[in-house]
Amino acid sequence: MVISKEQIADNVFHLIIAGKALQNLAYIPGQQVRIFIGMDKKLGLREKIRTYSIWNYHSGNGTMNLTICAHSGGPGSNWIKSVKAGEEIYLTAPQGNFLLNVHASEYLFIGDATTLAHFYAIRRNLPDTKIMRGIIYAEKKSQLFTDLDGLLPFEFYELPHNPIEQIKELIELKPPVNTADAIVYIGGDGRICVALNTYFRKFKSWKTKNIRIKPFWMPGKQGLE
Repeated sequence: MVISKEQIADNVFHLIIAGKALQNLAYIPGQQVRIFIGMDKKLGLREKIRTYSIWNYHSGNGTMNLTICAHSGGPGSNWIKSVKAGEEIYLTAPQGNFLLNVHASEYLFIGDATTLAHFYAIRRNLPDTKIMRGIIYAEKKSQLFTDLDGLLPFEFYELPHNPIEQIKELIELKPPVNTADAIVYIGGDGRICVALNTYFRKFKSWKTKNIRIKPFWMPGKQGLE
């Protein structure tokens, strides 16, 4: 059931859901849920399913925090703008493989507003002894938001669409010190994911196991997980 909905940034909503069915689920920070939307509307099956990162999860009381970006104007955007507290929703158990990994000494997070809740969940569950840096970008900082505790642990930047060269410059300003014992999480725009994968592997000689990638969206496409 939807407990509350709050707009927390430009076209970004914080959704709290809860229920007995959500209690005591197996969960790893970095997982996602698939929500079935528009069940009473004439949508294709693909359009009825949307995937959202879990911002936070309380196993005992079955409460889950999600953030939903409504920039695209697609079915998910329309759904989050219309859904109200008290409505029942249908979703899967937590799943996914863009997950918390505690075995590195240094972490770099790179992504846009769609990745922010996902990265917050991973960062919050890393030991304080780890070295962590985040390059989070949007056209306007008003599209970005703090973590649930009100903190801003990542660096926010105002950048244009597809800002691959600017991101490379920001990486070079403060690159990871020990790349053999570092992990970079790259998410959001699929074009950025592809370009940075090439950048780290071919030009920075990173090993594939140290690069974690998940496209959240791609221009002209809908329904990416």
